[in-house]
Amino acid sequence: MSLTLDTLTGATLRDPAAAITVDTSGDYSDNALITIIPVSRTGACTVVDTGIPAGALTGRRRCPGETIPGAGYRGAPLIRHRRTVGDTALLDVVMTTKGRIKRATALTADATALHFARASDHGQWILAAMDARAALTA
Repeated sequence: MSLTLDTLTGATLRDPAAAITVDTSGDYSDNALITIIPVSRTGACTVVDTGIPAGALTGRRRCPGETIPGAGYRGAPLIRHRRTVGDTALLDVVMTTKGRIKRATALTADATALHFARASDHGQWILAAMDARAALTA
């Protein structure tokens, strides 16, 4: 099963490899987290909890692009970027050649997503997650 990320539809990614990051440090969650930061004046972003333990993802991180000819408006090509760590596919993003997202899908079975409208909301969530992790270890 996969999770469609409707909040990202219509957003723009200039460089998918840089705008889609995977955190497997375990600092904020026991699970690996994917952060997608589209171009935005407010700093909006989406964080996906993959449901996969952070330590279980090992290997090279890749975000290769694949052209889908004739699939866009009036036969324009689309580009599919699939974010992987090792052999595990985590996220699939289909976008126009100018970076506009047509569809974003989290590919892990237990994925959940949080959307932050502003960078400050995301920052507050990070601080709260770090405080919660510190309370567990104290």
